[in-house]
Amino acid sequence: MLTYNDKFRNKSLSIFKRFRSKNIPKSKNIVINNTLNNPKRPILPTNNELTNHIKQNFIDQVQLLDPSIQLKPLSQIKQESETKFYTSYLKPSYQWLSENKLSSDLMSLFNSMNTMSGIHSFTINQLFGKKKDIQWVQENSHFQIDWNDFMSTNLSVGDIVCLRQYPDQLAMCVQLPNQIEDTRYTFALVDGTLVFAFKSAVNLRLPSMFNEEEWGFNLHKSRLVKTNKLTLKSETKTETQKSNNKKRDNNLGYFKNDRNISHFLPVIAKQLISSYLPSYFNEKAWELLPTVERKLFQLHLELRSVKKDTPWQVDLPYILNYLTGNNPNSGKYNTKFDPSLIVATFWSLRNQQEDKILWGDFQFSNASLNPVSITILPNDKLRRAISSLNSHVIKDFVDDYNNNITDKNERTNLEQKYPNVAIFLKDYVAGNLISESIAGPLLCKIFKNLSNYRREHNLSKDLAHKLLTEISKSSSPNPLLKNHELNLESLEIKTDEKIFEFYGDFPELEYKNAPSLPIFKDPIYCIDSIDAHEIDDGISIKHKGGNIYTLSIHIADPTSYFVDTDGNSNTLKLSNYTDIYTIAQNRSFTTYLPDKVQPMFPELFVKQIDLGNKRARTLGFKVDIEFINNNKDINVLRNTFDFQRYNAENIPKGFTYEIVDKILEGHKKVDPEHHKNLTKLYQISNLLYKKRIIEDNAIIFGEGFNKGLVKLDSESQVHFYDNKNTKSTTLVSEIMILANKLSGEYLAKNKIPAIFKSYKELNVDPQVAAKYNNLKLQTKKSLEVTNMSIYLPSFQDITKYMSILNTSTFVCNPNLPHNMLGCKHYATVTSPLRRFPDIINHLQMCAFKQTKKFIFTEQEIRSILQKNILPRDIILRKYSKKVSKYWTLKQYKVGDILPSIMITSLPVMNSSGFVCLYSQYASGVLRLAPNHSFKVGDIVENCKITKVDALDGVLEASL
Repeated sequence: MLTYNDKFRNKSLSIFKRFRSKNIPKSKNIVINNTLNNPKRPILPTNNELTNHIKQNFIDQVQLLDPSIQLKPLSQIKQESETKFYTSYLKPSYQWLSENKLSSDLMSLFNSMNTMSGIHSFTINQLFGKKKDIQWVQENSHFQIDWNDFMSTNLSVGDIVCLRQYPDQLAMCVQLPNQIEDTRYTFALVDGTLVFAFKSAVNLRLPSMFNEEEWGFNLHKSRLVKTNKLTLKSETKTETQKSNNKKRDNNLGYFKNDRNISHFLPVIAKQLISSYLPSYFNEKAWELLPTVERKLFQLHLELRSVKKDTPWQVDLPYILNYLTGNNPNSGKYNTKFDPSLIVATFWSLRNQQEDKILWGDFQFSNASLNPVSITILPNDKLRRAISSLNSHVIKDFVDDYNNNITDKNERTNLEQKYPNVAIFLKDYVAGNLISESIAGPLLCKIFKNLSNYRREHNLSKDLAHKLLTEISKSSSPNPLLKNHELNLESLEIKTDEKIFEFYGDFPELEYKNAPSLPIFKDPIYCIDSIDAHEIDDGISIKHKGGNIYTLSIHIADPTSYFVDTDGNSNTLKLSNYTDIYTIAQNRSFTTYLPDKVQPMFPELFVKQIDLGNKRARTLGFKVDIEFINNNKDINVLRNTFDFQRYNAENIPKGFTYEIVDKILEGHKKVDPEHHKNLTKLYQISNLLYKKRIIEDNAIIFGEGFNKGLVKLDSESQVHFYDNKNTKSTTLVSEIMILANKLSGEYLAKNKIPAIFKSYKELNVDPQVAAKYNNLKLQTKKSLEVTNMSIYLPSFQDITKYMSILNTSTFVCNPNLPHNMLGCKHYATVTSPLRRFPDIINHLQMCAFKQTKKFIFTEQEIRSILQKNILPRDIILRKYSKKVSKYWTLKQYKVGDILPSIMITSLPVMNSSGFVCLYSQYASGVLRLAPNHSFKVGDIVENCKITKVDALDGVLEASL
């Protein structure tokens, strides 16, 4: 039986044969040449007659069979091709050069291209060859990137990136987000292909190396990407199809979020700007790749010998120094590197992650959009286990499982009989095996013949965890805690715990050890949650006279136990409890997870020195506050800022957040002195809050955030709670921000090497920036009007701007501001029992005040930052979210209904991001039908869950 295609082909052939067999008819208008000399010569028609004849007898008949087929004569094809080349290539390039006022030699060569006649005389490639670009690259082949400067910058036009979608080639950022509804950046591949992606798609970034003096124009002000509007008129169906085809031909480009707007990159901009350096670095990186891979393999062997059974992080500058022949342990740390080497190193590490399982995850900075370090896998245990899992071992395991399918006790013994299967599954569900090319085939071989799992269509980590719990007696309810990045259960961690236990009760830390310190007798209010693990800050206030009050912020003082004065040089040195200090440096932060807390310091050490005791040694920061304008505003008298160590003897107990809120609301009676002090403290904090918004342009969020936070009780039951902004939380947070702000100013003013915290707003199009600034302006105006209620951006408001919000990070540069908090200099000092940067800043500030010298040089602090603080900060942020999401998604199953969700991203490929209104961790992807259309911030009701994988953080739903 003939199909439609067979019938169509046969009919077309018959039409063509009839056309070939017919005699060309003689026309009365035919002009006959040389017929007298050659009477037998055939009479030929003119070109127009031949064209018309072909059209009537072949083209028209073929189109009757299928109207979508468009056959054209050669002359029409040629004309349309030249028109398309002119409108799509020459004209946009000429306009782009004219707008950007490039050098006169380029413009003179291009002037002839502004007409159709220029097509035959010039091509863009020929013109490009006349420019000195290739020579410029060769002369500047010593490109160098300063790692320290570069890591403090944001993604911008001209930056070269490696995208997740195109991992083996480089692209250039050619356009910033220019619509608040769609905050994707535009990237151009070497061949000119445009890619629209969020900043989260960037795996590696190199700063722009475009030489503005060389080219004579500002790349950041240049509009590299052009747009064409395609306005379709009302036409018949056939005419519309023809019009669409024609318009697509004449408007070469890519559609971002509107099918009527075509985006394209002028070809001259591509060749001069976007393709040029990425292509060069791409080629050089591929040349370096074999050598870099060999050296990285050798480096891995050397590093693994340092800590054989413990995963740890090595920073990228260390690796790059090793690859360039500079001993990274010599103290002479090079910070400038060839961009091609950075790219080749990234590609090589990624290849060895996938193929050889030598490295764990990168620690990726969302602020700089670059990896800062990578995890070294501890030993060959996983690699040996995987290599042993051949088809015979897997078959024996499957047979034993199926034979004992009803015997639970026998199944749990399978771990002992097949330890390598258990090792593979444990590391896979913990996220230690990131190579899907290795994990995928092994999972398929295991699951496809297991009786209980034959009907499973999606192989997920949740499924692997379910199998692991069946065959192993030691499986964890939360396998993420065994992740090598977190490093909560390695041999080194167990050794650290033994060191902590060795010190016992720390008898030498008693209060009497600091008799020479001044005594602070005013009440210090330590306001914290009732289940706080450490009490490291407190606040006191004293009326100085008139409208001036002295505000004191008292912080636990662990650093005083670590240092001694060197009598010979009158400098401070770290000499006491160095093993505890080293462990704290390696941990860098206290780890807070819903089901696990790992302290930075030993628990007994913390309990003896924190402010949870009746008396404590503190580092007190003092500043005077002056009330002005009838107590409606305050001045922070910065010239009165000072700090010193105290013996604090008046620390009243029981002032939790909940109790303080009741006192401030008048619902709880306390001593009149406490009531007066807390009321004045809240008054100051409330005015500090308003001052940061109005004068410092700080970013403040309203209600709707921090919902659905997770905690587990002692019986491992999951509970959800919301963090709310109350008077007590405002009191504490604003005064702590002030202490960190004043400390940052002190460190910067005295040029003391320290660790600062920075938040830089992302580079976006001026139109997007204007809308974002307008959102902040509404809050500012509402505070300036006395009787107007305070306007705070809602959860729905901020959701629209979430993708253009940056991430804060720790830095050594004092000149990098914290824009979100409204601080020019910001250095944390208020939590030294749980943040190692605060330890560094305490040591530096106290040493400078006492001796005018520093304990650490800037290079030493930068080394601590890169090796310890930055990687650990990234890991803890990542797994705090990952673990919270795991426990949240564990509460859902396929078929459940999500009552209310908010759209968080514009639909792309019939999918939009969403978040549940009642839980920030219940977020995922909403699959849309073609007729669904939603905007960011829209609320959608009653969606059905179609897929859940809690360990991978996957949640999918549909309407």
